[in-house]
Amino acid sequence: GSPSAAQGFRVQNMGNFSLTLPAPAPANGIRITGTNAADFVIQGVAPSGVLAAGASTATFNIVFTPGALGLRTANITVTWNNSDATMPPQSTSNYAIQGTGVQPLIEVREVSVGGVVVTNGQAAANGRAFGNQDISAGATAALTIVVRNTGGATMTVGLPTLAGANPGDFVLNTAGYLASIPIGSSTSFTVAFDPTVTGVRGATVTFTHNGANTASPFTFGVSGTGTTPAVEVHEVTTGGTLVTNGQTAANGRAFGSRDIAAGPSATLTIFVLNTGTASMTLGTPALGGTNP
Repeated sequence: GSPSAAQGFRVQNMGNFSLTLPAPAPANGIRITGTNAADFVIQGVAPSGVLAAGASTATFNIVFTPGALGLRTANITVTWNNSDATMPPQSTSNYAIQGTGVQPLIEVREVSVGGVVVTNGQAAANGRAFGNQDISAGATAALTIVVRNTGGATMTVGLPTLAGANPGDFVLNTAGYLASIPIGSSTSFTVAFDPTVTGVRGATVTFTHNGANTASPFTFGVSGTGTTPAVEVHEVTTGGTLVTNGQTAANGRAFGSRDIAAGPSATLTIFVLNTGTASMTLGTPALGGTNP
């Protein structure tokens, strides 16, 4: 469906007598004939009129607009009237022309041109299912998405965008992304997960294209789970007496009376638990207050 660049042609009278090129018609003049004649068009009106011996017509242009894939053939057919009485009153010559109909084809993969294939409309899977990420830890490592043209014509692609339930929890980087992908070449962008709240988060990446092998726009899902750590402190065991933040000495932490000459009391074990859904970072316990 896309027109080629125009190719220029002339008809030259190589004989010793003038000839007449009638105006183009089904059986006269300069015209396109043959198997795929409809795929080739003469721009404007083909030259006509009397052509003296040795003279040439003005240049006329032909454009190829394939109607189907594969080799497409036709002829430039020239039928003229002879002024040389020794020749037939009318003569015809055919000059073969051809072109090949091609299309761009899209292929999308994770990480590299040899990575996991991403299909159009596919839900989050493989690297696009980012898993758990602490909501205070920033974005995950970026996942590269490669868009490749495996067809026989240049492919145009639109800029990827985020949509769906939670687009704000994902980050696209389209720096260097190409709008036009030559045959056999590729472009890429990255996506990362940066949750703002806890729980399952999802979005859809979408971009337009003119690849002939799948619908446009091309879409695929991304997902992740926002997590956060939670601290819980207990005496003696992980199921022992709960210690709250800022609480005064109580239970086992109220050690009672102790002879100053008797040495230390029995040790009290304090358990610190992470009851959340993300890794927790702890500082080293230290003593403070009046009598540390």
